[in-house]
Parts: sequence; structure tokens; C-alpha cells
Amino acid sequence: MRGPKAKDPKQRFMSKVDTSGDCWEWLGGKKHSHGYGGFYLNGKMDFAHRAAFKLFVRELGAGECVLHRCDNPSCVNPEHLLAGSQADNMADMRSKDRAANMGPKGSLHGSHKLIEADIPVIRSRLATESAAAISRDYGVSDVTILRIKDGTNWRHVA
Repeated sequence: MRGPKAKDPKQRFMSKVDTSGDCWEWLGGKKHSHGYGGFYLNGKMDFAHRAAFKLFVRELGAGECVLHRCDNPSCVNPEHLLAGSQADNMADMRSKDRAANMGPKGSLHGSHKLIEADIPVIRSRLATESAAAISRDYGVSDVTILRIKDGTNWRHVA
């Protein structure tokens, strides 16, 4: 039986997969603009690669992500999938230069107001001054200064 009326979820899943190559390409609908497929499993929409992992490998633990060894978002081959934490997923993304923020950093960024030399001075001032006072001196928002403090922004500067 083929399509959404198929009772067996594995059978229904596989009816939407091209297994002719090393990567099993998802032919069903896409849930995400970056090529990740979507599949209804147990009455809920999930990413197709997560559904493949659940159907053919094992259930996922709380907070577990499914990563692609092949780096192909539409691949649902269980041999190409592995479970990991969100930190693992982010590290994998950064190691493959796929992070949305992998563009120019610091003073090379088109909208910078600070330069690399400002950052150590700001960090030093944070020990005794408020983010509001520092932000006024540099013409940036308090949030910008707080992001420098917590390491969210300008982390490439020692």
C-alpha cells in the first residue's frame, strides 16, 4: 500500500524515499526551506531524517538531535544518521562552515560600530562600570555590551 493511507509507518515512509543512491533522498514534502523533509509519525509532523532514525534505529532521548554524516538535508538513510546533543549539532554546523553567522566578523562586518581594539577595553571596564555607561561612550546598545560580556558577540577577540 502506498501514500498516507498505508497503515505501517515504515512502509508509508519508504514510499517517499529514493534508495537508488548512497544517500536515500526524501521525495515527500519539505518541512523546511533548507531541504529537510517532513513526515507525520504518530500523528505529529517531524523532520523526515528524525522520523527515519526513530523508525529504523531507535527512539530519541530527551534533547537528542539527529545529525547527518553525509551533510545532505534530504538524506534519510539510517546509516548516514547519528544521534547527538544540540551542542554536537552546533559544533558540526560550525566545523562545516554552515552557521548562519559564519560571515565577516568584527570590524569586517558591514554594520560594525566597534573595532577589535575596543573589545579588551570594554571587557576591562565591565569589571567596574555598567553596560549602560559603556554603551553610551561607544554609541551602541546596552545589549551589545552585555553580549560582549557573556561571549555571545566578539568572541573571536581574545
